[in-house]
Amino acid sequence: MMSSPAAGRTVDMQGRDLNRGDNNRVPSLNALALPGSQDKNENTGALVKSSNEIRKTAPAGDYLIAALADFDPDQFESFAAISDGANKLLMLVLAVVIKAVAAREHEILAEIRDAVFSFIRKMEPKKVMDTMLVSCVRILYIRSLLARSPELQSIKVSSVERFLEKANDGHSRSSSRGSSPSRSLVHYDSVHGFKVNIKPEKKSKLSSIVLKLRGIDQETWRHHVTGGKLREITEEAKAFAIGNKALAALFVHTPAGELQRQIRSWLVENYDFLSVVGADSISGNSTSQLELLSTAIMDGWMAGLGIARFPSTDALGQLLSKYTKRVYSSQLQHLKIIIGLLQSKLVGGGELNE
Repeated sequence: MMSSPAAGRTVDMQGRDLNRGDNNRVPSLNALALPGSQDKNENTGALVKSSNEIRKTAPAGDYLIAALADFDPDQFESFAAISDGANKLLMLVLAVVIKAVAAREHEILAEIRDAVFSFIRKMEPKKVMDTMLVSCVRILYIRSLLARSPELQSIKVSSVERFLEKANDGHSRSSSRGSSPSRSLVHYDSVHGFKVNIKPEKKSKLSSIVLKLRGIDQETWRHHVTGGKLREITEEAKAFAIGNKALAALFVHTPAGELQRQIRSWLVENYDFLSVVGADSISGNSTSQLELLSTAIMDGWMAGLGIARFPSTDALGQLLSKYTKRVYSSQLQHLKIIIGLLQSKLVGGGELNE
């Protein structure tokens, strides 16, 4: 993501720290809000009121709640200053949650939940937030819900191949692959693929002379993806991800490292000229072209998923609302069943008078 210096750090958070949820390092269900009251797509009424929400918050939680609530864009002189302040607060939220011990992670998310979502809603119209940071915050909350909701864990999402297309083909060679058959399928709007438009550089007499003078192998250079092209891919990927709830579901149900590996595999299958190892580097950089391309796509998708689509919120926020409503409905139905069983027992024992 090219929008701010925070973006590079955010990728690490998504790729490493946020995936602690895959090892039971995921916040409690109590950290999630019940969709309903504050706007069309997000609600902050608790699913279950716990002692964690009643007792006094920790100093870090108190500080964050106050800082998020007191942030006033009108006190800053420029757009850049507002953006810097807002992004620093989002990074602080991530840092506090990620650095918390496992036993405290869910409590901190619960403590700061209302303040975080209110802050994001307040800042969305101003378009000053690094949307990759917004996505990381959303993913923390969604994965906390997933970890403790069997009805969500059974959801089957579209495979990554459904979201990728060769620009010249209009479809992916791997698009016939499916997801795990053991999961129940959830339907979204028709899934269109992101068209990856890359090809080897064309040879020219002038470029051949220049490359020869610089001691660069011509065939290697033809397969080199320039920085400009990577930025172009990131921007196109970002536009593709805006409001894309199906892609949001893929992100939250798939560990970031695994998702990037799947993207690299798709690129290898569809673009034979891409180098698999870093030996093709032009300037001594050992990063492979596959790594650069998959990162560009991932960064763009992450940024796009955090962009609000008015009058609605961002795709991850919409997914959070949908999932929370689903869990609430499931819990409500479960409680009704329990109440019915209790009433039956009481009536059978002659202890319930209607």
